[in-house]
Amino acid sequence: MPAPADPPEPLPVPDGGAGATAVRHWIAGHAHPLPDVSARAPLDHLAPLRAMVGDARVVGLGAATRGAAELTTLAHQLIRYLVEELGFRSLALDEDWSKGLQYDAYAAGTTVPGYGGDGPVSPRELLADAGQPYRCAEFLAVLHWIRAFNQRHPDDRVRVVGLDRGAVEAHVYDAVTDHVRATAPDRLPRLLDLYAALRPSRPVAEHVRWYAALPDQAPLRAAARRAREVVAGLPAGPGRALALRHARVIEGFYAYHGRDQDPEPGGADAVGEADGSPPFMAENAIWWHEHTGHRLILWSGLAHTADGAPLTASHPPAAALSAVAGPPPAAAPAPLWTEGGALRRRFGAGYASVALMFGEGEAPHTIAPPSPGLADAVLSTARPDAYFLDLRAPQPVAAHTWFDAPATVRVVGPGHEAERDADLHLAGGRLASWFDVVAWVPRVTPLDRLP
Repeated sequence: MPAPADPPEPLPVPDGGAGATAVRHWIAGHAHPLPDVSARAPLDHLAPLRAMVGDARVVGLGAATRGAAELTTLAHQLIRYLVEELGFRSLALDEDWSKGLQYDAYAAGTTVPGYGGDGPVSPRELLADAGQPYRCAEFLAVLHWIRAFNQRHPDDRVRVVGLDRGAVEAHVYDAVTDHVRATAPDRLPRLLDLYAALRPSRPVAEHVRWYAALPDQAPLRAAARRAREVVAGLPAGPGRALALRHARVIEGFYAYHGRDQDPEPGGADAVGEADGSPPFMAENAIWWHEHTGHRLILWSGLAHTADGAPLTASHPPAAALSAVAGPPPAAAPAPLWTEGGALRRRFGAGYASVALMFGEGEAPHTIAPPSPGLADAVLSTARPDAYFLDLRAPQPVAAHTWFDAPATVRVVGPGHEAERDADLHLAGGRLASWFDVVAWVPRVTPLDRLP
């Protein structure tokens, strides 16, 4: 695969000057206030969002940090509005596919796969091995709200899906074999033979380490591919499409954790492919939308939801965000083909990109006000309160020029370094192309982490 071309060098967006002044004035006059960013706030103040979202089939909610309570409760509030007022019926997360199946079952009030037996699974047990952004009371409140909504609307329920493939659990393999057993039992021995070494018999983190240590990984990758081909060859019928997607995710797991090969689209941190194929999470999001017919909410981070093709990200090494222990990501900026960019290519104006940004606070480390040179420095001084803003609304020339110029915005990961605030950013694009809507919260506090 050819190496991707280097993106253009970003120009710093100053926090002073006529352009920034025009932006501040325009925001002050056109932003809609967010008087309450708590999860259970009345939704009246979000009414302008209806016109901003329009007929979008997919809305991306991208947070500048995943560690802030206020950005998480604001996302919850936006999810409520999109579901209750605009008819969205699926929530897609940058969580593992197998975990998403468990969330979906919990939200539906059905047996949660992977826990053994038919008894109920406690919410805290469900989140014990969740990805880091989801092991908190704020996300648990989202699940509780969806479950309550589904109890009130059993024939029109909200679905939950995980889009990633970094920690695929044994119950996903079992779902594939159960489908083949029920619909094509003559092909079951072949599938069981292929899955014999692939299906994890130990915790997934240990399985990943075992796979990483193999001197030759090619036979397992080939087995995962052939297993998918077995399912692809099944006759059409109920459940086949989902079983095939399960098999595709399993195949993706072995590609993602493999070595000495060209990367497949996307992955747990990444975010794309230079050959035009969508990142893996975008592939799953598109499939889920087509499979269910639902309007879809993608809740993730800015680096995933921004419409960037490509953008660059600079961030420090950080611990793995899920239960799978792996090497920390590299700190050097790298081109990213984002999920948001893939969704824009697929849906055009049917994808709406919403940024959830903030000024300062703790998440949980102390985060100072944004450094000069970051676009956040201008957004933070336009109004003292929380607000949201349609970046596609008519703007005076000076403001339009500012929003349409190469920009740099802050991203705060779990390894944020306060002294490097200006270096930890997204760049290589324009605010006006990355985002359709910006929601701004002046100050944030840490998530309520579950023990």
